[in-house]
Amino acid sequence: MPQTATAPAGAHATVPLRATATEWFRSSGVQDASGGVTRYYRGDARLPNSVEITAYAVQGMLQIGLKEQALKAGRFILQAWNPALRAFPFELEGSQLSYFFDTGIVARALVALWRETGEDSWLTAAVCAGDSMIDHFMAADGYHPILSLPSRQPLRHELWWSKNPGCFQLKAALAWRELAELTGEARFEHHYRRQLEFSIDTAASLIDVETERLRVMDRLHPYCYFLEGLLPVADEAGPLLEHGIALVGQLWRELAPQFLRSDVLAQLLRVRLISGVPIDHAAAREEAELLETFATHKGAFLFGRRAGEPIPHRNPVSTVFAFQALDWYRSGRAGSWRELI
Repeated sequence: MPQTATAPAGAHATVPLRATATEWFRSSGVQDASGGVTRYYRGDARLPNSVEITAYAVQGMLQIGLKEQALKAGRFILQAWNPALRAFPFELEGSQLSYFFDTGIVARALVALWRETGEDSWLTAAVCAGDSMIDHFMAADGYHPILSLPSRQPLRHELWWSKNPGCFQLKAALAWRELAELTGEARFEHHYRRQLEFSIDTAASLIDVETERLRVMDRLHPYCYFLEGLLPVADEAGPLLEHGIALVGQLWRELAPQFLRSDVLAQLLRVRLISGVPIDHAAAREEAELLETFATHKGAFLFGRRAGEPIPHRNPVSTVFAFQALDWYRSGRAGSWRELI
């Protein structure tokens, strides 16, 4: 069973963090009138809305109490669905690509909206997304990461982690595990297990193939996705989780003086709290306190730091990951993998 998180002595109250995150999503412009959410917002630059990032924002908004904004974002996602191709584009503005990972994150956001509202249309849309992942992305080994639209042909695999089948895709496969529980459909459990087996076989190579030392930090982010994807089977994957937690903890500490990403800290802290692996409380406290230093006065979390200098992107994903990690840690109530953003 997951252990209860222990908040540090003198920890800040959760309410100010919730209030500032709420205000940022409401007023910063990171969500526009369409309901879509951009990948990052600096004030001087706003990227096009991303279907995946909007899906992450749905889950985050629901957790901080922004139900109407989450529903608006959900409607944006439904608008993005191409019923003829049965696919989600990466972006609505001219995108000719569809991602396996993004589709899984979207499916989980739609499930979250169903849990919140009880409206079956959200679950129906989630099932469509889960079936799209099966029908269009399956490869001989694992699942193709990217398809070209409208042909739905897979792009050539490349070395960079997000352009190659890999263990990080297990986070997206959580959608199949949730859909299996909710629908009783065996195909979803089968494909979660298929991706699980492939992910376990390929996990070590995700970090080992990187030859540039600082780029290892970028790979800790998808490696944490692998650890998150293991959480539904924590009872059988305990040794893998224990090894992974120790590995990420060691590597971020080695790399932090040169490069540190806030999302890696948040992902690792969440996994520590809900994996069932005995919690290293000193490490968890260090990670929580360091994560807090990435929070801005406007409510968002910075993407990271290089050589101690902040990277100026105010990042929606970093923000919702960090909010959830610190909320669980401060409150002493760790959630479950089904709540994991």
